[in-house]
Amino acid sequence: MCIISLNIRGLGTTPKYLALKNLLLSLHPLIILIQEMMHNVPHAIEYFRKMFPTWHITAIAAMGLSGSLVALWDPRWINMKDFKCFVGILLEGNIHGMLGYVHILNIYAPYRERGEFWDIFISPSIMELQTLIIAGDLNCIISLDETWGCFRKTDPLAGKIQNATIMNNFVDIHLYKISPTWDNGRSSSAMWKKDWIDS
Repeated sequence: MCIISLNIRGLGTTPKYLALKNLLLSLHPLIILIQEMMHNVPHAIEYFRKMFPTWHITAIAAMGLSGSLVALWDPRWINMKDFKCFVGILLEGNIHGMLGYVHILNIYAPYRERGEFWDIFISPSIMELQTLIIAGDLNCIISLDETWGCFRKTDPLAGKIQNATIMNNFVDIHLYKISPTWDNGRSSSAMWKKDWIDS
């Protein structure tokens, strides 16, 4: 099973669309979680409907300037219901071949004024969900080895997030860095992150 989570930093032009489509199709995912569309919900859904015409697609406006969050899944293998909540999109359902329910939360945490978001995010109503997979952009640096470029500093929220993960027995999945489709000006080797779960 392959679940992909990508911060795509805007939809971009045709070359970016084709590069993203080729990447996603080559990995054969069953679930795709997208952050930072930088476009409204209808545009975001239309964009991915062209790539995956038979998939279920849901989107929600995200906080800040990021536009919207999108979740897509292949209905041939995934039976999901989607719930739109303050912190993002929550998927609940089952995956063919797996026993029991799974919950998948796609989030885009705000960059500024983060207190209310994190208080809700680490509340028991979310953290106590069974078989919870959290994906997205936390906008929080938990450890400095997750950063690159010249902006390497400890995040004041790191301790709070680490405590929440320890208390709830979460496993932090290693992120794989791949070649970027954009340059953020932070360094000549700027990268964007892609993570997936493969079992």
